[in-house]
Amino acid sequence: MTLQDLQQETQSFEVRVDGGAIKGKFRPRAYTPRVEQLVLGARESRSPASALAEALSRLLASWDLAADDGKPYPISAEALLDVPVVVLGDVFRAIASAMAPKETSAEPSGAG
Repeated sequence: MTLQDLQQETQSFEVRVDGGAIKGKFRPRAYTPRVEQLVLGARESRSPASALAEALSRLLASWDLAADDGKPYPISAEALLDVPVVVLGDVFRAIASAMAPKETSAEPSGAG
């Protein structure tokens, strides 16, 4: 097994935007300490959106946002710099929400 093998698993996300939706897949295991540094550093950066674009370029596997020619919009850090910041933020929040640990119920399980 390689590090790349570990990072191939994907999860789905969906973001509502202007009456439509952007759907895609991201790689939760691509959230590494380096990506975490980008995310945390974005708060202190003079260009936080650039750090967000870089982090998303490492996490996104695919999405259905289309370019003007109808082809899938690229998910490279450079291309993401042209996507509205509010959309990048919404996508990142959707990914973060999907990755958040699920709360367990405090209810007794009845198994014992």
